[in-house]
Amino acid sequence: MSTTSQNEEKGKTVLIPVDGSERSERAFQWYCNNMHQSGNEVILLNANDLPQTTAPYSYGCPFPHGWKEAVKESSAESERILQSYFKKCKDRNIKCRMFTESDSPGEAILRLAKEKSADHIVMGSRGRDPISRTLAGSISYFCTHHSDVPISVVPPPSPGSPGTLGLRDFLNAAAFFSLTVSLNILPLVHSFSGHVLTMRPDSELQRRVVLGVDDSEHSERAFDWYVNNISDNVKDILLIIHAQEIPTHSAAPYASYDYWYYEEWQQSLEKVAKNSRALLEAYGKKCRERGINYKLYNERSNSPGEVICKLAADEKAHLLVVGARGVGKIQRKFFGSVSEYCVHHAHMPVVAVPPLKNNNMV
Repeated sequence: MSTTSQNEEKGKTVLIPVDGSERSERAFQWYCNNMHQSGNEVILLNANDLPQTTAPYSYGCPFPHGWKEAVKESSAESERILQSYFKKCKDRNIKCRMFTESDSPGEAILRLAKEKSADHIVMGSRGRDPISRTLAGSISYFCTHHSDVPISVVPPPSPGSPGTLGLRDFLNAAAFFSLTVSLNILPLVHSFSGHVLTMRPDSELQRRVVLGVDDSEHSERAFDWYVNNISDNVKDILLIIHAQEIPTHSAAPYASYDYWYYEEWQQSLEKVAKNSRALLEAYGKKCRERGINYKLYNERSNSPGEVICKLAADEKAHLLVVGARGVGKIQRKFFGSVSEYCVHHAHMPVVAVPPLKNNNMV
């Protein structure tokens, strides 16, 4: 089923799954308030598995009759949900089309996104804990790791922030330095540094966006997505953070962890710090060229997802943007991914920008 509400100039196509729940309402409202632009088209999808009918009838006559009734009721409910969102789009002068699918929601979402050449997917998450996600999975988890287009996951509102990190919290707060000052790198000390350039007073900047970066093209793609889709030089400040990897060395040549071992490790730390500083300064230059208000952050950590989410929580960020590497199932099982961690631990909407697989991604 497909219905169109308005005729407008060509813009981006955004798919929003809706199911009548609070999470789909949250995702729809977030899209309207943060991403919608004139000319965009919204695709509303309601997807449900076919109703399951159990015995007492072993394929007897009452079974198909009851199943047909269940399908009829499910279709009526789907129509009611879609019509309610159709009205919301019409009231906001948003061009939209409506679709129903009788299939696994995750697979239906990605299939329709591909068929309709969607540029983006916006969906709410249940905010399940890790054990529940492992046992039952989640639609947002499935879509994040299989989508060929950027996807925004809007979590439930949270009264608190991610759990404290103990001693590292203290060290971070105590070691806050400007990038313009040479970093004094000491073994086993987590340094945290920031550099600020704003075109407008902080009091006038209304939206804080966190961007996690490294030296990969995935981060470049995430930055470009932010610039091309939602950047607002009037009200935004972009908080760019790099989790500087702490190098490790085998102690094999140095049986007693003597001076030579620590000297080599110190040299590795200095090299990593230099590369990290250069990376952040390169992103700072890009921001200046585009008139973007920004801050740069650098933290030594081998848990990038953790430090990105912590910064987002500390700064009360409105949005977190991260590039997804598109790793395979086996790699995710053993190593996880930064985008996966952020989607399931951040308490603000997360945009995961996947690897480029065609020329239409924006």
